[in-house]
Amino acid sequence: MPGFPAQPLDLASRAASWDLVRPRFFPSRTDWDTSTPMDSIPIMDSQGAPLDAIEITGIRCYGYTGYFPEERVLGQWFELDLTIWMNLALTGADDQLEHTLNYADVVDRVTILRETSRFKTIERLNSVIIEAVLAFEPVRTVHSRLVKVSPPIPRFQGRIAIAMTRSKGESC
Repeated sequence: MPGFPAQPLDLASRAASWDLVRPRFFPSRTDWDTSTPMDSIPIMDSQGAPLDAIEITGIRCYGYTGYFPEERVLGQWFELDLTIWMNLALTGADDQLEHTLNYADVVDRVTILRETSRFKTIERLNSVIIEAVLAFEPVRTVHSRLVKVSPPIPRFQGRIAIAMTRSKGESC
């Protein structure tokens, strides 16, 4: 990767070269998405009945999580995909918004978490995001795929993704 010396950098040198790897734009999701659709994974409620899924994909945000101190100060781009399982039968029958999940509330909650949280690992950030989504009453299970779009790893052009699935009552 241009701008990185062959030898490891000390903290001050990493901070000085950080601007060389920090993204200036967000690439198109279609350029790199290779995720598996979650609708192929059956999730059941406590009685064994299949749950319905809501997918919220492409939630983009600039956040401050990462191993290096610069990542927690300067930040970087993240993208989040959520699959949320719950019973949608009542809403499907009566068409009443109060019987479903407000997608805007979910997007707002996870965006605020990503913009304000400063963790060393994206695993921890993803766990906190899942806990926040599980706090919504009708939600039973959440699958979250959190992507660090431009990780500051010398000679690495890829992305890092963490995928987790949790249900109410499980510890994150």
